[in-house]
Amino acid sequence: MHEPTLRYRGIALLCALGLAVGAPATVTAETLLAVSAQVAGANSEVYNFDAPAAGTLNVQLTDLGWPSRLSSLSSTIYSSTTGLGSLSAAGDLSIQLTGPLDLSAFVSAQAQGALDMGLYSLDVTFTPTASPVPLPSAGLLLTGGMGLLATLGWRWRRREGEPPRARHESVMCDV
Repeated sequence: MHEPTLRYRGIALLCALGLAVGAPATVTAETLLAVSAQVAGANSEVYNFDAPAAGTLNVQLTDLGWPSRLSSLSSTIYSSTTGLGSLSAAGDLSIQLTGPLDLSAFVSAQAQGALDMGLYSLDVTFTPTASPVPLPSAGLLLTGGMGLLATLGWRWRRREGEPPRARHESVMCDV
């Protein structure tokens, strides 16, 4: 393989790395609220949390069944102006948000059984809306400039009639 071929492979690798710089970041879910609460008789609680941006709010309400299942369990998610969604029993709820909000979760539970006790869990996670990440213009300019320089160098050598270089040049020495 000739040295110019290795050089062009190196330039191609640098160009590919330049394009990889603009790859979008992975969007991950963030836990906004994770609560487990014991219920003795009837109980109602309000939990406050903030949604940082536009995205999807996922609510999971679970009856943990300890020491016995709850006779009723419900939750409502609301902002300062309106209710956004509710669950009338244990389950999952997904709410689309258009921007940052101060939110509250109202949970109501009724225990049953010999001890009149129960346990529930409320988990609220937030996944931001994925926005396309633009490829930086500097990366495109770098890639285009390197390709242009490589092409001009190749054409210049071809025009000058420079013979291709050998990979290893032999040197004879008199001993």
